[in-house]
Amino acid sequence: MSHLRINISIQPNSGFDNCFFFQTLDCSSGLFPTINLYGWNCETEELKLISSRNPDSGIRVWDFLIKNEKLYESRIRIENNRLINEIFCDNKLFFSATISSLSGAVVFSIIDDELYGLVEKIENDYSSLELLMITDEGCKTVWEKKATVGSLSPRLLKGIEMQENVKRISFEYMDGSVMKLVFFDGEDLKEVPTDIRAHQIIPLETGTIVCELYNAPGDRTFKSTYYWFPQETGEAKMLSAINAPVQPGGFGAEKDLSYLSSGGSEGVFRVVITKDSLIYKKIRILRKCSF
Repeated sequence: MSHLRINISIQPNSGFDNCFFFQTLDCSSGLFPTINLYGWNCETEELKLISSRNPDSGIRVWDFLIKNEKLYESRIRIENNRLINEIFCDNKLFFSATISSLSGAVVFSIIDDELYGLVEKIENDYSSLELLMITDEGCKTVWEKKATVGSLSPRLLKGIEMQENVKRISFEYMDGSVMKLVFFDGEDLKEVPTDIRAHQIIPLETGTIVCELYNAPGDRTFKSTYYWFPQETGEAKMLSAINAPVQPGGFGAEKDLSYLSSGGSEGVFRVVITKDSLIYKKIRILRKCSF
């Protein structure tokens, strides 16, 4: 395997049942196919090799986790110039769809111990968005938007990302010419028309934060606006942001009305949520570590 260019990919905001997941990729070809899947237990500090495969197969594991001692994988492969997204449980295939882009592939989310995934798929003469409930026996469609290909098809703008102990799933899509935010808590689903083009959607225990990133014509400096959507009403409230990074990135690890957020080259921040604002506190990174 000396010809491989190996890189490591952390799964999106991955953390479940005290375990964090990552994989090694062959970055020398195609979809950056998967080589190995790993899990790291943050309680026992044990690193476990979950699965190995030959990257020559061209298969990319887009997302994965272990739940109830079963391995769930969302895989992507190319067949006849089409992107195929498949869901496996312990190597048993029970979902397959053609997707229009990598961003339309399933990324797992968990609410009240139930596993969910959102997929943007193409089939025959129509396209659709589907929110799936996933078990070790198969998939059930919880919510669906479908349209004929060539019309103003529903289009995913910002998808869901897995986060430990998430209380809801939030995503944004274009319904014809209308942009909508969707909030799902495992029982009730709300669709809110909006003119906010989300850069970041952060589902938290008591509501959802949406960050809009923009710059004026001719201005290379990004500016961000933050909105708070309470769980009860789903009505937007603008929040001020104190000491926020120019371009916020990934998020995770929510606790006591605060969460972690990356800020690109600016570092990692702890974000504290108050009634009217988000207060960013930069985390000091130790330069030397001992193991």
